[in-house]
Amino acid sequence: MNSLVWFTFVGVFAVVAAITAVYALLLRRDARRLRRLEHAAPETPRAILQQAAARRAARALGLDRGELDQPRIRQLAQRYALFSLVLAACTLLPGVLAGWSYSQALWCRQVENRQELADRIAAARLSVIDRRDAGYILQLYASTLCAPLARAPSAESRKSSERLARLLATFEATYADPAGWSAQERQMRALALATLQQVAGQSAALPALLQTLPDNPDARQLRGEAWLADQQWQAALEELDTGGKPVAASPARQLGVAECRMRQYQLELAANAFQQVLEAPVQVPAQHAAFLTDAYEGLAVARFLLDNPDAAQADLNRAGEELKRWSATSATPDDRRIRSARILANRACVRAAQEQLPAALADLRQAQELLKDQPPDPYLARLRGMLQANRAVLLRLAGRSNEARTAADEAVTLWTESEPEPATAAELELAKCLALRGSLRAAQGQWDEALDDHDRSVALCEQAHQREPTSQHAVQLADVLVERGASLHAAQRSQAALRDYHRALELYPPPDQQAWQQLLPRRADVQIQRAEVLAGSGFSSQALQDYERVVAQLQARIDRQPGSSLAERLAAALDRRGELQRDAHLGNSLNDHDQSIAICRQRLTQSHSPRVHAQLAHGLNNRGVALAQMGRHREALDAYREASDLYQRLVETEDQTELQFDWSAVLHNRAATYRALAQLDLALRDCHQAIALREPLWRAGRPGAAAALAASCNNRALVWKAMDQLPRALADHDRAVELLEVLVEGQGQEQFASELATHLSNRGNSRFLAGQYAVGVQDLDRSVTICDRLVRQGQGDSLQLAMALNNLAWIYATCPDRSVRDAEQSRSHAERACQLTNWRDARLLATLATACAEQGELELAVRWQSQAVDVADEKTRSQYRQTLEELRRRLPDAP
Repeated sequence: MNSLVWFTFVGVFAVVAAITAVYALLLRRDARRLRRLEHAAPETPRAILQQAAARRAARALGLDRGELDQPRIRQLAQRYALFSLVLAACTLLPGVLAGWSYSQALWCRQVENRQELADRIAAARLSVIDRRDAGYILQLYASTLCAPLARAPSAESRKSSERLARLLATFEATYADPAGWSAQERQMRALALATLQQVAGQSAALPALLQTLPDNPDARQLRGEAWLADQQWQAALEELDTGGKPVAASPARQLGVAECRMRQYQLELAANAFQQVLEAPVQVPAQHAAFLTDAYEGLAVARFLLDNPDAAQADLNRAGEELKRWSATSATPDDRRIRSARILANRACVRAAQEQLPAALADLRQAQELLKDQPPDPYLARLRGMLQANRAVLLRLAGRSNEARTAADEAVTLWTESEPEPATAAELELAKCLALRGSLRAAQGQWDEALDDHDRSVALCEQAHQREPTSQHAVQLADVLVERGASLHAAQRSQAALRDYHRALELYPPPDQQAWQQLLPRRADVQIQRAEVLAGSGFSSQALQDYERVVAQLQARIDRQPGSSLAERLAAALDRRGELQRDAHLGNSLNDHDQSIAICRQRLTQSHSPRVHAQLAHGLNNRGVALAQMGRHREALDAYREASDLYQRLVETEDQTELQFDWSAVLHNRAATYRALAQLDLALRDCHQAIALREPLWRAGRPGAAAALAASCNNRALVWKAMDQLPRALADHDRAVELLEVLVEGQGQEQFASELATHLSNRGNSRFLAGQYAVGVQDLDRSVTICDRLVRQGQGDSLQLAMALNNLAWIYATCPDRSVRDAEQSRSHAERACQLTNWRDARLLATLATACAEQGELELAVRWQSQAVDVADEKTRSQYRQTLEELRRRLPDAP
């Protein structure tokens, strides 16, 4: 009995030991396979556990196939270890195997260290893994890589692509006969190969390969991401768009759709697509945080372009919060730094639009610090180039032109040295940087270098547009043409500037496209710039037509979207149209200025923006000029006073030093009005202050400052002249003429020739009063020569020439120094002046009468003086009649 019991016990125990040994061996194999699958794609454990190769291991460990429960793994592994110790009391082999199974099971907990796991699977030999599992690893690894690599490649992701390449090579070497591959294995290989080519930027090889993939979600996702990387937005949209179907299972797809919509300027549709990602249910928490980060960032950009900077800033803050959550779960350091830098760069743009330039520059500095110590990488080089370009723009807005130029130089260098793939994207970004640097060089008067940069920029955009004539490439080409047009205008090459503006407006989408509405602010700016060139070239009517179109378009958009910041553009357009109408002596210029001022006051009830305050001050200054031109000097002084107070507060309190030039213009205009009212002390005070503001700007080399300083010196000279302080007046006249001679004769800036002629004429008159008759005649003769040249070239004002001829004719006829008098020249100049004014100006007719009297032609003198009396106004008619009576008394047959 005892033997029977013993043998029964030994037999049962042997069976149990054998079963345990077999069970432990199976557990060891499955745990090992599970570990390898987790190494391949640790962020998708649910998909792994659903594979046949891991089901037995999941059951053995008591998992629910939902997600890896690490405390549960440890608990079960400890139970198996205790069971192994009990078995080891009877037999060594089952205990050893069970303990081994425990050690293997512990590997399932190592999903935190993605880098180590990826290295382990890359180093593994695929030949010891089941063929089906090897193909599955390739497919899973490629699918995991393709989306993030297309959107933001980094050093970390490039290492992952290298591992994928090694896995693919091992797979092809192990199963070398393609004829024996199944359709699924062919798809897996094609998917992995396409991912590698996409990461390497070999977009030219993708179309043929991608067409071989079957029509399933994975293949469409990869094709869409490939077209995204190659900037073929419509092709990408066709692959990624689900046609309104739910996208909860594929938020990456919807992010691609949103990006395509954004690039095609369908901003509202893009915002809706980003919103769908945000509202999708959570699938995998770690991945969901990454998708939310991208979605909030994209939504912020869309809302910013839709003229909602406050909402954009809130979205960027949420993107930062999601990035922190992602970083706490699975984001690599590279991912965290790159995304943080991008979010900061976008926030800097939003803050710049909100006129928070110091905060915007601080954001860019922080973004640059995040990327400072990173190893060399083409994508990071391009990101640094983008940050430097943005910094140059902000420094330019802040008036720090030298620092902006340095930043633009570095941005060009970074984009030039970055990898050329994808070629189109790199070319377009380099073109933006070159256009920016060209504009900065033009602002510093370096015309040749500036236009060289602009020509390179336009050539790059032309190449991209010719290869792929998409709307995005057309808009970018238009943008760089506008930048070059502005520099050409500043360089006095008006015809070339007009050609660039004309072509840019043709490249923008037509009004029947949705993108046209989003680009309306940009288009309006171009039309305003073209109008300025047309006005400066003497085509005032065409310039007014451009302003008419701009005002109508902006007004229609504002009516649909009240409270839009486009109101500021509308105010500026109305203000400038009023200036053109005033110069053309049209009656409704004051109405435009009043509308502009009313819009600015309304905007200030919504936002106390320094930019709106500056526009209000500009409108008030122009209103003052219009009122002064109408003889309403008291009302003009009220407008000047408010404008001056606004500019003073902006410059001295809010550190808007770039507005010093505009403030000096108000003081200059107010001084002229005080002089017209004979309030000479107040006029002199404003002249002193205007010169004090313009002097440092001239010394700093600001464009236009020299001519403005000359105008203020001339203005003060006229005040000194009215105060009978001729030496001081002549000193100011001398400086005004010297400043403009340098511009016109030294630098060839013919746009200031007319002002030089005016200052020479004023100095000649002052010299005549001071008894300096000979040099006075020389000044007046030079003034006539310049005006005559401009009129013959079609660039001058015939009225200015007529007045210069009149001044010279008067001195030739009336100079106390007989050696200077020349009756013949006097009559010749006076007759030509009268011809230029169609014999309708009383002053010129009176001068002709005086010249005829000097020649002894008293009857002709009486005739011309009588005509002067007929056309004179009520204020001067009595004076001209008195002169007529004196001439009649000098006639030989006078009683």
